[in-house]
Amino acid sequence: MTSSKLSDLLKKYLPYIALFLLVVCILGFNHVLELRAAEGRRAIVTFEMMQNNNWIVPYQYGYPYYNKPPFYNWVIGSSFILFGTINEFALRFPGVLSLLLTAFLIYSIGKNYLNNHVALLGTEILFPARGHLRYTLNPRNMIFVGFELEGNSYRVGNQNSAFLDPFDGKKDELEIRRSKLRFRFIYERQLIGFFWLSAQAGYRVNYSYNIDEVPNGTDFYRGFFGDQPLAVQNTLGNPFYFNVSINLVSP
Repeated sequence: MTSSKLSDLLKKYLPYIALFLLVVCILGFNHVLELRAAEGRRAIVTFEMMQNNNWIVPYQYGYPYYNKPPFYNWVIGSSFILFGTINEFALRFPGVLSLLLTAFLIYSIGKNYLNNHVALLGTEILFPARGHLRYTLNPRNMIFVGFELEGNSYRVGNQNSAFLDPFDGKKDELEIRRSKLRFRFIYERQLIGFFWLSAQAGYRVNYSYNIDEVPNGTDFYRGFFGDQPLAVQNTLGNPFYFNVSINLVSP
């Protein structure tokens, strides 16, 4: 299947694919992923609030915690009470719910005041560009399964008349836009110290590698669902790939 055909399919079904992946993530993995960033601190502070039955002054390990206002801890505590348990799923539920409500709000405003197309474009800001599930075999060996979305834009400033002839001699009004989606499996192993071996293999979807015409050098946003005419549409295939590297990883 050529990238253009696959691109058309993605444009048509991407919202449904994204919704399906979101549901799978929430229902299938949201309760088993390890706590990250401030999640652990929020859980501890909320747990001590519930243990002490003190919802006004937050505590962490028995000491007052005034770094953050207690409102979000009230929200997390309500989630713990709603689900009748204290676990990762209940801890993350308020954040997931707020994300979904934000997406719905952006879509509703865009649809009512502009159009459905712009509304979908607005929700793109909530799509993650990278997502992986990690399984730690031991402290020196890890396995990742996931995806990564990459993209770049290159302004074409070619002065060659032979190149510009098909474009009516226009220069500095062409832009190459590259987007690719990689589904991949990664194995990482610590060699010694900060040096790690990384081996990955997967399938690369060349979502687009096309040329847009930007009149008078004025750029525009195409996004996943953009339907502006293309100056040149590429027909790259979608290959399997592999990569091996040695990386310097900071502690």
